[in-house]
Amino acid sequence: MKAEYLRFSPGVVRFKIMRLLEDDECPILHDEELRGFEALLDTFKKADEELEKAINRFPKVFYRYFNKPAYIELDGERAEGLIELLERKSGYELSERAAKIKHHGKTYLIAFEFPCG
Repeated sequence: MKAEYLRFSPGVVRFKIMRLLEDDECPILHDEELRGFEALLDTFKKADEELEKAINRFPKVFYRYFNKPAYIELDGERAEGLIELLERKSGYELSERAAKIKHHGKTYLIAFEFPCG
């Protein structure tokens, strides 16, 4: 993602994180790579909880329709660091598509939420 874009965003940058049931082949994020992003670990837990709510309430086959994302807001500097990490791991720009990663054997989708208005 072009760093210039972040200059025009508000003081905080918001990301959506959704836990997936699919066990696709994707990059692994290790705990040591997440130093400085401890809040992301809490958001992974919230995403796990949202997935559990969805699959307990609706048939598992439809979980993506009812699975709510968890959110994290980071200041510009931390957001830039997370974006760089995710782009390096995934191999593509986060502004073009969400990053699919694994952490502790669980698959997550992490998307930059574009500010509007």
